[in-house]
Amino acid sequence: MLSTLRIGECILRQSQSAYPHALLAIVDLVPPFRGATTRCDTHPFVAAASLKQLPELEELIKRRKAEFWQSRRRQKQTAGEEISNDAHTLLMLIVLHPAVPVVQLLKKLDKKLSFGKQAAIRQELEQATYAEFDEERVGKFNLLLPEAREEGAQRVGKRYVPIPGRGKRPHRTYAAWLMMLAGKQGIRARREFVVGATTHPVDVAHEEAEGRWHAFEIIATPSGVNIIADHLRACLLQSNMITRVTIVIPLLSMKAELSAIIDADRQLDAVRDRIAFQTVTEIYEELWPSS
Repeated sequence: MLSTLRIGECILRQSQSAYPHALLAIVDLVPPFRGATTRCDTHPFVAAASLKQLPELEELIKRRKAEFWQSRRRQKQTAGEEISNDAHTLLMLIVLHPAVPVVQLLKKLDKKLSFGKQAAIRQELEQATYAEFDEERVGKFNLLLPEAREEGAQRVGKRYVPIPGRGKRPHRTYAAWLMMLAGKQGIRARREFVVGATTHPVDVAHEEAEGRWHAFEIIATPSGVNIIADHLRACLLQSNMITRVTIVIPLLSMKAELSAIIDADRQLDAVRDRIAFQTVTEIYEELWPSS
């Protein structure tokens, strides 16, 4: 009907009765006045102009169009990424408790979830790009280490706080555990602590006395094994701030290889008694004792 309307015709929606319906209306055509403005005119006539002649207006329209389509994309994305209540709850816990393994977060739920349900929840969060996970072998445990993404924090209405530190997620997670352990023991701790005048940052340092620190070097990947001697020399030979160094390893089997590298470095002979090993399992069990 719209394409067949003639000058002076229009369609009205009649809704005064219980059954709204359309009406064809015919009105008298009053041509717009194109002459000089009279004292009765409140809206003077403005001649048409191309957008190319109005660059500010053209830029405003482009900006409004971009904002509109961006908003539509966000709405469509949100609508297509609805997650279950259990997935939403776990996501909230991941955001509120960075670096805490999934097995400990699930204990905060009021119900037990089967392994199949847990896998489905993980898949939901990964497909929606709300969170990422790493499966790590820590001693006798297989742990799922989570980290929320910025989209996930927005999804639950919380501020996005990534796990701080250098390296991949397992390395940053273990460093966060050492910081938690210091807090539990009432010890002052520093992350990425630069040793003295050197440029070497220690993964985590616990203060033992004023100006004296216990350094922790985390070996979470095979590449860290090859540079452990350099780190130990920086801590124990090039600085007088570090009293001792503990090398944190996820698997006890890594100790033999690391010990061989340390023993082969003659410069470290004098400080060998200040070097110790600790497994991630020991830290984990101290933070979350088995019930």
